Amino acid sequence: MNLSLPAQLGLHRLNPRTSIGGRLIAGFLLIALLSAGALGWMLYGVSSRSLEATYREKLNLVALRKSEALEAYANELLRSVRATGRTETMVAIVRELEAALAAGGPDSEAYLQLAERQRRALAPIAALYDFPEMVLVSGSGTVVLSLNPRLAGLEAGASITRGP
Repeated sequence: MNLSLPAQLGLHRLNPRTSIGGRLIAGFLLIALLSAGALGWMLYGVSSRSLEATYREKLNLVALRKSEALEAYANELLRSVRATGRTETMVAIVRELEAALAAGGPDSEAYLQLAERQRRALAPIAALYDFPEMVLVSGSGTVVLSLNPRLAGLEAGASITRGP
């Protein structure tokens, strides 16, 4: 007797087209594969959302820390500006520049010489505090000196309270 390989192994009894046992096994396999696929898809979605939420929370914490550090830096700069601006030397410089500006205007030779001398004296202070610009303003809101004399809107004699 010469039987085929499936017949020798007894697999002809599991053929889903001809036997009920084969149909049951094929049905169970189909249900198992579909449920495993659906479960895998659901787990992928849940883990993806969880991972996104975790990273979003970490990024928010990093942003919060950076904003707190930036606020602390800004407060430190404000304290430095206040401390520097209230020194007797700085008050005397502002009064001297204000008087020269009132006497001859921003184009007078006396004001220009005084302003240049004060710029040279104030440049190291600005560098020490990492100030990109330093503008001295009188109590009435008039700009009496800017380290950058060509800075638009902050030229000597301009008012910061009334605008250009």
